[in-house]
Amino acid sequence: MKVRYVIYADFEALNIKKNEVMSEKVKKFAEHEPSGYGITVIDTYATDKCVVLTEKYRGINVIPKFTARINQISLNLKANLSMKVKMNKLTPEEVLVHDKCDTCHICRKAIYKHQQKVRDHCHVTGLYRGACTF
Repeated sequence: MKVRYVIYADFEALNIKKNEVMSEKVKKFAEHEPSGYGITVIDTYATDKCVVLTEKYRGINVIPKFTARINQISLNLKANLSMKVKMNKLTPEEVLVHDKCDTCHICRKAIYKHQQKVRDHCHVTGLYRGACTF
């Protein structure tokens, strides 16, 4: 099963020149200073791989702002994922496929007559995914 959301993030940094002797064998010539970030969130369940959010930030306190923003985004996405959609009514074709199915679509193991076969569905779209054991 694929994940619903993918987050792409990237930092930009300035290369600040330094001239510090750290030890007898080590000299610091430069230091990276974060100057900005970009975030893009993709909904992989959308038919066109929908971009949910694109955001850029340039300024001070890049790392704390990025961390706070990622936490906020993850809470919003978690709330979206917690909404459970009931399974859509199966089409006649899906009923036939389910009734004939003798293999769990999740673990790929056989479903025996003494086991309870159930209808698995996506809790986001409500679409039937296949037969599985309970």
